[in-house]
Amino acid sequence: MTAVALLVRQIQRGQEGFLRMVNLVPEDKLDWQPDPKLRSALDQYQEVATILDFTWDVFDRRELKFEAEDFQRYMAHSKTFTTREACEAEFRRTTEELIARVRALSDADLDDEVKMPFPGEYRLCDTIQYHVWNMAYHEGQIAAILQRLGVDPM
Repeated sequence: MTAVALLVRQIQRGQEGFLRMVNLVPEDKLDWQPDPKLRSALDQYQEVATILDFTWDVFDRRELKFEAEDFQRYMAHSKTFTTREACEAEFRRTTEELIARVRALSDADLDDEVKMPFPGEYRLCDTIQYHVWNMAYHEGQIAAILQRLGVDPM
């Protein structure tokens, strides 16, 4: 298996796991917050569904700029997806675009340096893996919400 194929597999499995978890959330609890300082499942779904559209420069220019105004545009955009169905459609669309972009790469491309707006050294493979990590992180957060609701996430 090539590195590109491995990344595609991880993206697909991450998407399946996230969808399985978020679909366990009862419809009437999708926007429920366990505490005013914590995020709802819907808010987290909006993030994983929309954030990729604000990161394609890592593929196109091997650089990501994410200024305060970019963050504000992203936040406003993410909040336009207000239903489970809208989030799922956008999540599938953006994740499929990521998969298509990854499939167009060679294994050697994965080692390309990417300039990011935060400290550290980043390679293209790191920025691709970030979507997998983000889905897993939010899957865990939603599992915690489910437990608070008395729903077994397993």
